[in-house]
Amino acid sequence: MGDVIVKGSIAVREVPESGSVEQAEGTRRTVVLEGDYALLAAAQPARGDNWADMPNWTVDTSHLTRKRGGLGKLVITLVPYESFYGSFAEQELRSRIEIDFVQYERPILMHPTLNKAGSFMAVHLKRWIDDGCNPFFKYSDAQGEQTLTEEEQEWAQLIFKGVEGYLEFAPVVSRIRTYKGRPDVEAPGKREDPPSGGVSGYEYLKTADRLVQNEDRSWTRTEQWTGALKWEELLYESAEGD
Repeated sequence: MGDVIVKGSIAVREVPESGSVEQAEGTRRTVVLEGDYALLAAAQPARGDNWADMPNWTVDTSHLTRKRGGLGKLVITLVPYESFYGSFAEQELRSRIEIDFVQYERPILMHPTLNKAGSFMAVHLKRWIDDGCNPFFKYSDAQGEQTLTEEEQEWAQLIFKGVEGYLEFAPVVSRIRTYKGRPDVEAPGKREDPPSGGVSGYEYLKTADRLVQNEDRSWTRTEQWTGALKWEELLYESAEGD
């Protein structure tokens, strides 16, 4: 088979049949492009994209067909921006909640046992470490030379063995929702309770809000809230604005 002989321009162009307007459930416009198939495939928009030549119109559907000679035809249906997002974005198709636990390592001197109310164990161990981890468990403070208590010596023995941290586990609550159209997302980083209430005994910080378009042109939004025994109010504001 010989090479395809091209006569005339194969550049992507809008054809005369483009521009039809349909009045059904709202107004719809049709844009028809023809030209090189590969160029059309690269330019085919996704559902929910804005159409560059018509900034107030949003892509509802796009259909690309192959023609002879390496050519193609792209038919794009547009709807008004407000109509698209008002009609589809809030149409929730599916929703589910997932709860998982993640682990992270914290310094040993931050262990709750060493920092319980009225205890100075963490302070004493920190001074002992700063003094070079004396093998006789001696350290110095404003009152002079001191010795770690028996309980503190047990923790010092762990440090002698090379233990520098411990694992904590925290719940991560995920809400995964699928929409017919593209929903809005919001920046994470604020203290708030997850929609399911999460696991009791933890405070929560919203740590993720991801949006993915699926192959069927629907959208999946995944929000995540991470639990901790305490999220510092000075560092993270509340979603309620306190």
